[in-house]
Amino acid sequence: MRLDLYVDYSDHASQIAAFLATNAADVHGVDLHLHNVSRDAVRAWHGGYGPGDAPDSPAARWRALDLVRTAERFGVVLSTREPEPAEPPDDAIFDVPTFVIDGGPPIYGVDRWPLVQARLAPACAYVPPVRAGAVEVFHDVASPYSYLGVSALIASGADVTFTPILLGALFRALGTPDVPVAAMSEARRAWVLRDLHDWAAFRRLPFRYRTRFPIRSVTAQRVTILEPRAIGPLYNAAWADDRPISEPADVAAVLDGAGLPGGDLVARSGDARDALRANTERAQNLGVFGVPTYRVGGALFWGQDHLEAALLASQSP
Repeated sequence: MRLDLYVDYSDHASQIAAFLATNAADVHGVDLHLHNVSRDAVRAWHGGYGPGDAPDSPAARWRALDLVRTAERFGVVLSTREPEPAEPPDDAIFDVPTFVIDGGPPIYGVDRWPLVQARLAPACAYVPPVRAGAVEVFHDVASPYSYLGVSALIASGADVTFTPILLGALFRALGTPDVPVAAMSEARRAWVLRDLHDWAAFRRLPFRYRTRFPIRSVTAQRVTILEPRAIGPLYNAAWADDRPISEPADVAAVLDGAGLPGGDLVARSGDARDALRANTERAQNLGVFGVPTYRVGGALFWGQDHLEAALLASQSP
């Protein structure tokens, strides 16, 4: 099996990816080809940074801290290096590090290593811990990544505190586009759709990208505050069955079908207005900038791809 890895050695995420890929090549006999590209040139080629990814953004600051945490977990010594002469940008590579297996579609990001590992050596694919501690999750049913991350968290058996927020309100407060995918380059948008399907398959969850997007999730989020048992049915309706949940009648129909008093919950959803607003403000004050975000103690783990790291942290005494 051939693995092409596009890196910029001045980039810490690339250093971690190169370490992991080199080890995999040694252990599993992978035909590894490393390509040195300029991160800045690749990003410029595709229209600059992604939404919310500017160097001074909350996402960028969190990623810098998370890379240190990731390096420690894998035993990687990060170094400060100057950019090296690089290959010309490739149309399909919009950022680094990016993995390409046997000439297939690009897999971007060191946090996608579990997907790469599962293809290179299925028997070595990481299995989440079956016993986990307390985890709080900030989530919104409007997000497909939140569906993946919340569904997998529920299945983990962790002691979960669900904190519904309004992602759109959080984005507006932070200056992030309401629909970040719409502001992405064509190559990055195509990758996001593949990435969602890849993670759904990895987590063995049904997934259908919605025919109507975005979702107006105000009523659904308020209802989940009143009745946490509504979380699963609403996520499944939105992202497994492609059912509408934007209107109050839609939410009631989904909950009625799940054996919950949908009409009553929707009628009382206004009672949760202040709580939903307070949850969203608290999330922003804690440093949350997207969903799902897991909170273990005082540490934040953003993205469903960081679920396993959050579960491991929850096991610590």
